[in-house]
Order: sequence, then structure tokens, then C-alpha cells
Amino acid sequence: MRGKEGKAAVEIEAWERILSKGSISMPYKPTAPKPSPPSPPTPLDCCDLPSGEREKQLLELYSTVSSKKDIETKDSPQNKAFNWILNKDEYCVCPSDKGCEPIQRYVMAVYYYSTKGEDWANCGASSATCNPSGVTNKGSNTSACYSGADQRWLSKDPSCKWCGNNCDDPLYPDCITQINLDNINQGGTLPQELKNITYLYFFSNEDGTISGTIPPQLGLLKNLSFFDINFQDVQGTIPDAFYKLDNLTTLDLNDNKMTGTISSDICNLKDLFFFQAGNDEAGSNNFGGSTLPSCIGSIPTLAVFDVSNSNLKGNIPPFNNPNLSFLDVGDNDFTGSLTGPNWSNLKNLETLVLSGNPIDGTIPTTIGEIKTLQLADFTDMSLTGTMPAEICANRNTNGGNLEFLQSDCEGVTPKVTCTCCTFCN
Repeated sequence: MRGKEGKAAVEIEAWERILSKGSISMPYKPTAPKPSPPSPPTPLDCCDLPSGEREKQLLELYSTVSSKKDIETKDSPQNKAFNWILNKDEYCVCPSDKGCEPIQRYVMAVYYYSTKGEDWANCGASSATCNPSGVTNKGSNTSACYSGADQRWLSKDPSCKWCGNNCDDPLYPDCITQINLDNINQGGTLPQELKNITYLYFFSNEDGTISGTIPPQLGLLKNLSFFDINFQDVQGTIPDAFYKLDNLTTLDLNDNKMTGTISSDICNLKDLFFFQAGNDEAGSNNFGGSTLPSCIGSIPTLAVFDVSNSNLKGNIPPFNNPNLSFLDVGDNDFTGSLTGPNWSNLKNLETLVLSGNPIDGTIPTTIGEIKTLQLADFTDMSLTGTMPAEICANRNTNGGNLEFLQSDCEGVTPKVTCTCCTFCN
């Protein structure tokens, strides 16, 4: 008998004969299935979060700053800011980041898009120039960058480094405390999201076409000391919340399109140093024939007060502010006499503009007790009599400081007789 080997050889020979005749094919020999490749890992974003999770968490975070509707409204400033942070910003904000930057960076991006950052004259993301010392714009210079913060807006640098921002609080070095962007061709509106720049104490946006209203939410900035938006197109009223800012020293609103009144609550600002809501030209701020609160004359720190050409009436407040150095209430509809203010107490007054008001009576001799006075304008008024000798004695020709003295002293029979005036109307 054949062994195993012999039997196997016979079987092979038989299969070879069958195959050589071509009558059948070699039967299918199954093979073991190849193992499937492992599933690729879930892609991670720049924060090492699963795809879509960063967007979800940032949306939740920024919905505490802006309304979710605004964030999701196509091409709104909030939508542009969110999409920039999510898809273009190389800095990579992560939802778990600590400090001011996560929210602050979004707010600054909203502010950029809200004020037409694409058209900024200096250091915008697409500005032709980024000059740390400012560039010429319409014949004047833009504000310079703060030292060490001279990068373009929307750059990959921390927002503290963007030109016009400053972070000078040693306890919170990543938190913006100052925003100074003047004459850079800003437009659009001021966003309410600025309320989230918690440590902001200085804000200046001069000379542009910013419109809309002052967001009342900015009254939540408890550290705010300096607020300047003059020479813009801002409308509406002074927010009541501003009168509750205990640290406010400067409120500069001149040459806008504001309406309403100047509330007596302004006297709650015990540290108010500078208040300006007047106009170089008529047709700007218009307070509708309202009156000035008499308590303004009792704010002890007040040094500059300008409400010129803003459609106010009534009596001039009884100014008794010992630190007052600049007073301009000209070109309004103030009536009565000049006996209300305590002129002799205004020991630091340098500029006094009363012109363009139908105030009558005579010029008080006590104005002559203001030895610091450099300019006094009594033109286009209903005053009569003679310029007091005490005022003439302060003319710089007599060794005093009074360089410019103006009154209605023109003509054969002038309303005011003045032999020491530098200009007669």
C-alpha cells in the first residue's frame, strides 16, 4: 500500500490530468479577510478639542457678552468678530483660557468692525500705514500708539499690543485699561460690548463719523475716568448711567449731534474736572432750549466748562468753583444779569466767554479781581455802561495777564464804553 506521500502524489497527478483537459477550473480557495484599518482619530482643533467643540464653547462664552442673535446674524460686527476668532485668528483663543484676553479679544474685534475698522487710517488690519507715532490724516495727526503696543489690529499679538490699546495695571497686565484712537477715520457706532472691558478708565475717539448713541451699558465701567468722543456724529442723550460713574473726571462731547438736557445729576460727579458739550458750529449738539442746573457752580473740582452754541437758555449758573480755569457759555440764549456767579472766588479763571447771549445789565467790577484772566469776551450781548477800571487794570499793557478783552464798544454811541478793549464789536 502507498503511504501518505504516495497517496498525495496520486491525488496531485489526478488533478493535473483533469486541469490539463480544461474541463473544470481550480476551485476557489478562500483567504482570510484583511483587517480593516483603524478609524482615524477625531480631528482636534488648536485648543485640542474635538471638531466643533471649540466653536460651541466659544459661542456660549460670547453669548454672555453679545446676544446670540447678533453673533449669528450674517455680517453683523458680532458675527464678523466671532468668525474671525474662530477661523482666522492665529492667536487661537481657547474657551478655557484664563485672564482678560478671551473675552477682551472678541470685544475688541467687535469694536473694530463696529467702527468701520476696514477704513481706519492707521494700524487697522488693512490700513495702508501702521505708524506708531501717528500719520497725517486730513491735515492733522492720528493718535500715536502707546509704547510697546504698536501692532496692527486683528494681528496674532495679544490685543494689549494693538495700536491705541494700553494695559498698564500691574495687577492685571493682560487687561486693557486705555483706548486712544483719534482722527483715524472711524465711523459706524460704538458697541455696547465695550462694557466688558472691565478695567477701562480712559477712552478717546475724537474726530470721525461715529454715529448712533452712547450705549448706556458703558455706565457699567466703574473705573471710567476719561471719556472723549468730540467731533463725531453721536446722537441721543447723555446716558443717565454716566452720572453715576464715581471716578469720572472728563466728559468731552462737543461737536456731536446730541439732544436732551444736561441733568442735575451731573452734580453727583464730585471729581468732575472737564465737561465740554458745546459746538464750534451751530447745528451740532442741541439741548432744545433747556436750562443748566444751578448746582454746576458747586462742583469743587470743575476746571473746564464749555457749553457754547448748544441752544441753552435761562440764567447762567452761580459759578463758585475755585478751580475753574475755562468757562465758555457763549452763543446761547442765556438771559438775566451777570450778578449770579461769584466772580471774585474764581481765582484761577483764565478764559471767560459770555458772548452771543442777551444778558443785560453792566459788567461786574468783581471780574477785575480775577488776576489770572487772559481772555474775556462780552461781545454781541445786551450789556451797557462802562468797562470797569478794575478789569482794564489787568490788561497786559498794565502788567497784568489780560491779553484779549472784547465788548460791544464800537460806534459813536457804543453799548459799552471801553478804552482798554483789544476788540470792539
